[in-house]
Amino acid sequence: MESNIVPDDFICHICHAIMVDPQILHCGHGLCEACCLQIHTRGDAKCPVCREQIAYYQPNEHLCRFLERVYPNAYAEQQTLQRNSWQVDFLTPSWKSQLYYMLEKLDAHPPISRANTEKFLENTNIYTVICGPSTDTNVFTIMHNKEYEHPVVAILRKNGRVVILLTLEREFNLGLFVRSEQRP
Repeated sequence: MESNIVPDDFICHICHAIMVDPQILHCGHGLCEACCLQIHTRGDAKCPVCREQIAYYQPNEHLCRFLERVYPNAYAEQQTLQRNSWQVDFLTPSWKSQLYYMLEKLDAHPPISRANTEKFLENTNIYTVICGPSTDTNVFTIMHNKEYEHPVVAILRKNGRVVILLTLEREFNLGLFVRSEQRP
């Protein structure tokens, strides 16, 4: 019989939920795999518990099997949440107020075809969308690639795909996802 309460030892220090695909850091603390990727992508790769720089992390398969067996409902629920929700790797601070609408529009028109991309871009200040398979390094490469002349507004991940939104230089500081004449 599953306990309703998951002990703190099995709670991720980033998302504050049961660790999904737990990773063990070189300092011995554990995090979810998605949370490890998130802190590495942001560049602040320090353990949230001891603040040591994260040199490496590796899967803790024994803990993963244990959590799946002892806390199957909590584990499955958090796993579903992580795999079906948007992970925000980067968001320009001036665009934070538009995040909910941006994600809602991405869910309604995922940019996986030209028609959906055009529908997503309609009535927005987004210049272009880059979409592809999600890897550990593709976001870092794009963020630091000087060939991109348009500023990155947001880097989002969902279901193994990364979506990168770029805007026009002159509109970058406005923080407007929806064009002002189209705002609700």
